[in-house]
Parts: sequence; C-alpha cells; structure tokens
Amino acid sequence: MFIDESIAKGLVKHLLAWLPDEIENAKGRFKKKVTKSMLLSRSGLKEVQKYHFDEFGKFSLCYLVGGSKRNPYIGFVAVNPLENKPYEGWVEEAIFGEVVICNLYNGTQHSEATFAKFAIGQHALARVYQRSKLINENNITNPYSIISELKFMADSNLKCNARKF
Repeated sequence: MFIDESIAKGLVKHLLAWLPDEIENAKGRFKKKVTKSMLLSRSGLKEVQKYHFDEFGKFSLCYLVGGSKRNPYIGFVAVNPLENKPYEGWVEEAIFGEVVICNLYNGTQHSEATFAKFAIGQHALARVYQRSKLINENNITNPYSIISELKFMADSNLKCNARKF
C-alpha cells in the first residue's frame, strides 16, 4: 500500500492525539491489577512484569528486568508525546523517549523517570510511516505500528540509565 504524505501526516496526528490518553488508561489498569503481595515474591514479580507488558507493551520500546532477589527492578523505555515542547530550536509536537526504572523493594514500588537522549518530530514520524512499509490495508487504523521501527534507539538508553540507578 502506498502511503502518501497526507496519509502519513494523518497517522502521525492520530498517534500523537491518542497516545497520552492510552498511557493514562494503561497506568490505571496496571495499578488495579498489581497488589502488594505480588511485590513481595519473585513469582509475583513475574506476574507484575507480565501485567506491565500487557498494558505498556504497545508503546514501550524495550524492557530490562534485573537486580537481586532483595532489590529487583523493571526498566523500560517508553515513548512520551509532549505538545509544543521546544527542542533544539524547533517547536512542534514530538515523541520523546522516557527511561523508567521501577525499583521493587519490600512490597513497595518506587519509579524514577528521565528523558532519553532522543526525540522524534512529526516530520520524521511521517517519513517512517511512508518508507517503512508497515502500514497496509489491514492495519491502516493502527498508528502504533510505528513503535517497532523506533526500538533500535531504546536499548542503549535503558542500559545506560539502569547503571546509574
């Protein structure tokens, strides 16, 4: 399927409009699923990881699960749209990477988030839609298909920030 510039721009607009609400809804569903008892055992942490992936997988770029039995953590790089945030002299809606490390200790969850070292503007997102051949007749209404193309940026950002935590 040929994606012209106007269709690509439309897909970008949909992605940037839907993503903030989708992320908030996923946070709410995740908090409802996770109980304190899950955070107290290693097997419970595997359930937490599964629930996390179920909720955040479609707009997360990578995961890193690690730590000791006493101090495990889950790390992930998510995409985070910010409207009209000035970046390097230009102002437009963009997707920013966000590195999140969730420290799971004694039944508590503490999360720290920092911006990753990449931002992708509307123009670049539109070009990815046009050139990646990800969109076809079956998934034209799914703007999240672009996330798979963005994953290559995430791995190095997550490993770098996890060491600092």
